[in-house]
Amino acid sequence: MAICIASVKSTWPTRLNDEVQNLIESRSLALSEDSPWLLSDQQNALSLRHPSFKTSILLDLENDLHYNRKVSSTMKDPLLRALGYKKNHNLRVLDACGGFGRDAVFMTRQNIEVTSFERNPILYLLFLDALLRFPISNLTWKYGDSSSAIQNNHDKSAILYLDPMFTGEKKSALPQKEIQYFKELLKEDVDSEELLTLALKSKFDRIVVKRSDKGEFLCNVKPVNSWTGTSVRFDLYKPKGE
Repeated sequence: MAICIASVKSTWPTRLNDEVQNLIESRSLALSEDSPWLLSDQQNALSLRHPSFKTSILLDLENDLHYNRKVSSTMKDPLLRALGYKKNHNLRVLDACGGFGRDAVFMTRQNIEVTSFERNPILYLLFLDALLRFPISNLTWKYGDSSSAIQNNHDKSAILYLDPMFTGEKKSALPQKEIQYFKELLKEDVDSEELLTLALKSKFDRIVVKRSDKGEFLCNVKPVNSWTGTSVRFDLYKPKGE
């Protein structure tokens, strides 16, 4: 994973001291006078600022409506349908591309057990701080690449969820401000195809890939089924692993 560089003027809540130090010692995160990315402790919450954008970004799991999306019917929600969701049925999901954690939080609201991986240290810290402020018992947030977790999964009832960035596409489920930050932080999605290739050889029960509603199939591999929402589509794949 490439190193991520934040401003040397960055500050953060003391609860993140150990995590920040670990990221610096592992050379995942560095602090530099030349970096435009400024992490700030705003009233004991971590925020991120970039001079190209008018406002900073701060994640609020408790009050932000985007983290508290309601569904009129779980049987009609495209993501839940793709996951094979049924009430009172215990689902376990490995979320390979955590991002801002929107879909992970939504899944936990439906009593789904979620483990999310995020390999960008700044995104990881932003959501980790939000999660420490508003804990969710059935969500595990991890730093790092998800490839090993995909390869080493032996739970044949688990579901793999892939939400790669929609590079160059006009529509997104994220708010506009977060789209701007997300694209600037990650620049481009470099290995989503490799993740799907790994996933198709895995032992997961199913693989769900999030795309824009008009986007091409990942790896140009046709899914076994698809469910479309207002701006996104969820493609279902079945692994070929034994």
